[in-house]
Amino acid sequence: MCRASRLDAEVDIACVPLSRAARTALAAEPELIDTILTGGDDFEVIAGVPARKVAALRKAARAAGIKLSEIGAFGAGAGQARFLDAQGRARKFARPSYSHF
Repeated sequence: MCRASRLDAEVDIACVPLSRAARTALAAEPELIDTILTGGDDFEVIAGVPARKVAALRKAARAAGIKLSEIGAFGAGAGQARFLDAQGRARKFARPSYSHF
Protein backbone atom coordinates (compact mmCIF):
# COMPACT_ATOMS: atom_id res chain seq x y z
CA MET A 1 0.00 0.00 0.00
CA CYS A 2 2.82 2.40 0.89
CA ARG A 3 4.78 1.66 -2.27
CA ALA A 4 1.72 1.95 -4.49
CA SER A 5 0.73 5.31 -3.00
CA ARG A 6 4.31 6.58 -2.62
CA LEU A 7 3.62 7.46 0.99
CA ASP A 8 5.35 6.46 4.20
CA ALA A 9 3.36 5.04 7.10
CA GLU A 10 3.93 4.87 10.82
CA VAL A 11 2.04 2.07 12.54
CA ASP A 12 1.59 1.96 16.31
CA ILE A 13 1.93 -1.77 17.05
CA ALA A 14 -0.07 -1.44 20.29
CA CYS A 15 -3.07 -0.16 18.30
CA VAL A 16 -3.22 -3.08 15.85
CA PRO A 17 -6.34 -5.13 16.64
CA LEU A 18 -5.57 -8.76 17.45
CA SER A 19 -7.77 -11.81 17.69
CA ARG A 20 -8.40 -13.36 21.11
CA ALA A 21 -6.10 -16.26 20.15
CA ALA A 22 -3.31 -13.87 19.16
CA ARG A 23 -3.67 -11.89 22.41
CA THR A 24 -3.55 -15.12 24.43
CA ALA A 25 -0.43 -16.33 22.59
CA LEU A 26 1.23 -12.93 22.96
CA ALA A 27 0.54 -12.83 26.70
CA ALA A 28 2.27 -16.20 27.07
CA GLU A 29 5.13 -15.46 24.66
CA PRO A 30 5.70 -11.74 23.91
CA GLU A 31 8.34 -12.59 21.29
CA LEU A 32 5.52 -13.91 19.06
CA ILE A 33 4.61 -10.33 18.10
CA ASP A 34 6.67 -10.59 14.88
CA THR A 35 4.88 -13.76 13.79
CA ILE A 36 1.50 -12.34 14.78
CA LEU A 37 2.04 -9.15 12.78
CA THR A 38 3.63 -10.74 9.70
CA GLY A 39 2.26 -14.29 9.70
CA GLY A 40 -0.71 -13.81 7.40
CA ASP A 41 -3.67 -13.86 9.83
CA ASP A 42 -5.52 -11.29 7.74
CA PHE A 43 -8.85 -10.82 9.46
CA GLU A 44 -8.90 -7.02 9.25
CA VAL A 45 -9.12 -4.59 6.36
CA ILE A 46 -6.64 -1.74 6.19
CA ALA A 47 -7.56 1.56 4.59
CA GLY A 48 -5.93 4.92 4.16
CA VAL A 49 -8.40 7.76 4.70
CA PRO A 50 -7.65 11.46 4.16
CA ALA A 51 -7.76 13.35 7.48
CA ARG A 52 -10.61 15.53 6.25
CA LYS A 53 -12.80 12.43 5.78
CA VAL A 54 -12.05 10.57 9.02
CA ALA A 55 -14.98 12.06 10.98
CA ALA A 56 -17.44 11.07 8.24
CA LEU A 57 -15.99 7.56 8.13
CA ARG A 58 -16.28 7.20 11.91
CA LYS A 59 -19.91 8.33 11.76
CA ALA A 60 -20.78 5.93 8.94
CA ALA A 61 -19.00 3.05 10.68
CA ARG A 62 -20.86 3.71 13.93
CA ALA A 63 -24.16 3.80 12.08
CA ALA A 64 -23.36 0.46 10.44
CA GLY A 65 -22.11 -1.13 13.68
CA ILE A 66 -18.56 -1.47 12.36
CA LYS A 67 -15.62 -1.04 14.74
CA LEU A 68 -12.73 1.06 13.43
CA SER A 69 -9.19 0.95 14.77
CA GLU A 70 -6.81 3.78 13.96
CA ILE A 71 -3.37 2.22 13.95
CA GLY A 72 -1.18 4.92 12.44
CA ALA A 73 -0.81 7.59 9.82
CA PHE A 74 0.50 8.17 6.32
CA GLY A 75 2.83 10.99 5.34
CA ALA A 76 5.12 12.12 2.57
CA GLY A 77 7.85 9.67 1.76
CA ALA A 78 9.13 6.97 -0.51
CA GLY A 79 6.73 4.12 0.24
CA GLN A 80 8.14 2.73 3.48
CA ALA A 81 6.28 1.52 6.57
CA ARG A 82 7.66 1.92 10.09
CA PHE A 83 6.21 -0.12 12.93
CA LEU A 84 6.65 1.53 16.32
CA ASP A 85 6.70 -0.25 19.67
CA ALA A 86 5.22 1.14 22.90
CA GLN A 87 8.35 3.24 23.46
CA GLY A 88 8.16 4.74 19.95
CA ARG A 89 11.11 2.72 18.66
CA ALA A 90 11.02 1.32 15.14
CA ARG A 91 10.72 -2.46 15.05
CA LYS A 92 12.40 -4.43 12.27
CA PHE A 93 10.94 -7.75 11.17
CA ALA A 94 13.03 -10.67 9.88
CA ARG A 95 10.24 -11.37 7.36
CA PRO A 96 8.37 -8.12 6.70
CA SER A 97 5.23 -9.69 5.27
CA TYR A 98 3.45 -12.95 4.61
CA SER A 99 3.91 -14.58 1.21
CA HIS A 100 1.62 -17.23 -0.19
CA PHE A 101 4.44 -18.44 -2.44
